[in-house]
Amino acid sequence: MGYLIALGLLVAFSAALLSPSGRRVLAVMAGIAILGALGLYTLVKRSEVSENQGAVAIASGGNTLTDAQLWGNSAPAAPADNTSTNAAPVAAPSFDCTKAQSDTAKAICADPELASLDREMAEAYRARLVLDPTTQARQKAWIGARDIGCQADKDCLKAFTTARKDALADRGGPAPWATATAMPTNPGYCLNTSVAANTLRYAGYPAYGSIVSYTSGGQQVATNGASSLNSLQPGESVIVCLVTLPEGCAPNDSRGTIYAGAAVGSGSAWREPNSDKVCGAA
Repeated sequence: MGYLIALGLLVAFSAALLSPSGRRVLAVMAGIAILGALGLYTLVKRSEVSENQGAVAIASGGNTLTDAQLWGNSAPAAPADNTSTNAAPVAAPSFDCTKAQSDTAKAICADPELASLDREMAEAYRARLVLDPTTQARQKAWIGARDIGCQADKDCLKAFTTARKDALADRGGPAPWATATAMPTNPGYCLNTSVAANTLRYAGYPAYGSIVSYTSGGQQVATNGASSLNSLQPGESVIVCLVTLPEGCAPNDSRGTIYAGAAVGSGSAWREPNSDKVCGAA
């Protein structure tokens, strides 16, 4: 604005010294100069406003350009909005928690540690799958055994998932489903074995369940006819996992140990003890 005032004074002083025709020329030139000065002043002010708006947008996490202008057709997914609560990002498992239906899936989604373990196990699974395509069927069986064995028990799920993750990631050692010579002795540990025999607990009475023995040397007992264990056939491939050990038992008395299992082919799963009695009983 000071520039315009100075220009006006200069024009007035010059007009007093010029002839009428000179004054007209001076007036035209002064008008052009004033219009140019006004245009420059407006442009500077607009630039200052634009810079202020840009600073506010960046400070608030926004941007004056749209995602499409910045990224084209490859705009990244919008991040979770944690600004209102300043909450830390929640760990996500390997599956979509909005579609979780089972008690097991819901328990994993509700626990950040379980969610993180599940994601790590999934990464190990994908790496193992590249090496051995049969991993897929056995992993499905493991999921069935885990779900029926642990349900929503978080400690059980942590033991199962940790053991499975470590087994899948151990590429230098034997495959985690290699047939073992004994039943697992640590909760959460599993083995691949096959059915050696399936006999009724009481001949002629299938409603009272059956006894299934494995080539690994162990067995499971179904005390009723509804268990999926009853339908297993000799030679059928299964995965068997230790769920719980009985407490307060003599060193050589493991009756009452609970195992969860699933058939690799059909996917049927069960949770049964290794005996119809518990340790210390006759």
